[in-house]
Order: sequence, then C-alpha cells, then structure tokens
Amino acid sequence: MLDFHELMYSLKQHKTRSAITCAGIIWGIFILILLLGLGNGFETGIFQLLGNFSRNSLWVIGGQSKPGNSYGMPKPVEFDTATLNLLKKKHKEIIYLSPEALVPNNLPVVCEDKVGYFTIKGVTSEYFEIKMLDFIRGRAFNKLDESEKLPYAIIGKRIAKTFFQKNDGVVGKYIVIGSEHFKIIGLLEDGTIFSQSEAGSILVPYSTFLERLNPDSFTNLALTWNENLSSDQMEEQVRATLSNFLDFDIEDENALFFFSLDKQVAVFGKLFQSVKVFIWFIGISLLISGMVGVANIMYISVRERTKEIGIRMAVGAKPKVVLKYILAESTFLTLIAGCTGVLLGVLVINTLNFLIDYLYGDEMIIKNLFIDPYAVFGAFLALVIAGVVAGMIPARKAANIVPVEALRFE
Repeated sequence: MLDFHELMYSLKQHKTRSAITCAGIIWGIFILILLLGLGNGFETGIFQLLGNFSRNSLWVIGGQSKPGNSYGMPKPVEFDTATLNLLKKKHKEIIYLSPEALVPNNLPVVCEDKVGYFTIKGVTSEYFEIKMLDFIRGRAFNKLDESEKLPYAIIGKRIAKTFFQKNDGVVGKYIVIGSEHFKIIGLLEDGTIFSQSEAGSILVPYSTFLERLNPDSFTNLALTWNENLSSDQMEEQVRATLSNFLDFDIEDENALFFFSLDKQVAVFGKLFQSVKVFIWFIGISLLISGMVGVANIMYISVRERTKEIGIRMAVGAKPKVVLKYILAESTFLTLIAGCTGVLLGVLVINTLNFLIDYLYGDEMIIKNLFIDPYAVFGAFLALVIAGVVAGMIPARKAANIVPVEALRFE
C-alpha cells in the first residue's frame, strides 16, 4: 500500500515544481472546456436564429433572364396572383405559400404630425407560418382580413419608436400610407439578423395591398412543403413550373434564386463540425504539452531522488513498489490539476452565461453556453490515462535503479 502522507510530503518538498506542472494541465483542460462551451453557445445562437423560419421553408426570388426561346433582351422575372394560384394548383406538396410584395416607390407614412419612409410589404396570413415573427402587441392577419380586404397593418418596433412614445398605445392607432388609412393591429419585436428587416417594415394583407397600393407584381415569394420531397427536388419542380409559365430558360441560373432553410442548416452543421474538430485539436495539443511537462518533472524528480530510491531498494523496497510510488505522484498531480481545470471551466462558463443574459439578453449571437458532460468526462479520462503514461517512463527508470550505483550518485 502507498503511504498518502509520504506522497504529500514529497510533493510539498517541491511545491514550485508541482505547481508549474499542475498549471500546464489546468490551463489545457480549462481552455478545452471554455472553447467547447463557446462553440456550443455559438451553435445554439445560430440555430435559434434559423428557427425564425419554418423548417421546410423555401424563398424564391426573381432575377433577370432571357426568354425561353433564347432570343431577345434579358427581362425581369416577376410573379403575380396567377403565379401563386398556379403553384398551389400544380404542387399539392406545398403547405403554405405567400408573396412578399413590395411597394416599388417610396410612399410617405404619416401618423399624426410625423412622417417617415419605410418598407411596405403585402403578405398573406400564411406568411406568418413560414416566417416566425414575435409580436409585442396585437396579432397577425387571418383569412377574414384577407377576404374582406381590410385596411390593417402590422408594424415593426423601429417604426413604433418613430411615431409613438410607448408600445402600449400602438395597437388600434391609424397610419396613412400614401393617401390610404390603415389600422395597426400588431406590433413586431426587433427580431434577429434573419428577421431584422421586419423591425423597419409595414405589413399589410396582400389583397388590401393590391386594391389600395396598386402594385400587381412582385419578385419574392415564400413557401413551405411537406417532407416527402427534399429542398433540391422542390427547387427543381418550382423552377420547371415557373420557367414554362413565365417563359424563361430553365437552365438560366440568373432567372431564379432560392434560399432554403434546410440547406443553410446543413451548411452550418458542417461548419460547426469543423469548428469542434479544431477546438479538440487545440485542446488536446494543450493537454499533450501538459503531459510532456508531467513527464519532464517526474523524470527530474527521479533523477534528483536517485540516492533516496537506491536506499529504499537497499533496505528491501521492491521495484514494483517504487514503480507504483512514482506513478502515484504523476497520477495524483494529473487528477488534482484536471479537477481544478474542470471546476474553473464550469465556473467561467456559468459566469459568462450570466453576464450575456444580464448585459445583452437576446441581442447576443452567442447564448446558452453549455458543456457536454460526456465530452468533459472523456477529456478527463484521457487526461488521467495520459498522466499515467507520462509517469511510466520515469517510473520504469526508477524501478531499474541499481542500489549500489544509486548510493554513489551525486
């Protein structure tokens, strides 16, 4: 059996050396935990931002294309109500479909004695099933609003700050767009970088948009579809349908542009996998440098205590006991340093979570930092094994010391 008091006495005799050895290990596992926590927090934040869109959402944007017969000048690819009806009729897999029609010319928006110029969009009630927007007050449009062509409007928070002092009194007020009066029925939160445009936008029912603000064509539409098709298949079908209907070359990549959420999720997923590999590479490199430090320190310790070990073996200590003794020192140092590094990493991660929530709230892209316990356990287990391995060579050297030669060592 090993004498724990003797082990501690040996470590106390070399406090500085032991502290320096532990510092390298502590720093390695602390940085690994910190980087893993930050990586997980960044991943969580990005996927929360992507959560502003329906999982199976596809945004179709009209560009410029030459006609299908390949003759003539390029023309803009624009959609209208007939386009929407065709897509709904031909593609039963489409669940929700909405235009995102814009007023081509800036119209003044008036509220009492204040005037401003903002983005004005015509959308259907299905738009709010495709793009998940947060309401501070009020509600979204419904089918009745659209069928009755009611003059309703939903405004973003930035617009509310321009016209009103408080958010409480916004819903129920009226604004004038051009020469048309609209009643505010909803107030939107600022949103994230993927929905930030809505904070400075005014949304009106598409039917009302056509009747009162006149533009009958648009270049953006959004849809969701069932899971029977992949995003690539959905894109191909939409491109084929629209190329025939709008007369443009199906091979012309400038005619239509697509934004698909699941493709973005896949891209970010691969990105974060690469980031995690890089983080583990950095962390393991730091841990290896710490293990090299342990091996060096134990080698120096064996060399300095050659005479002591020789005396122990001369009075009956077996090589196996000496081997265990040296391994115990390296393993003990590794355990203490590893536990300290883990506790320090957890403390810093929790502190960062508190500071981010307190100082930035939802505005910070990094949020909900967390540490995978399995990853920490795996790193800690690898650390302990590495500590044993690091002490193995100097321990074998100590066990092979010849007592007579050790007594003559200076």
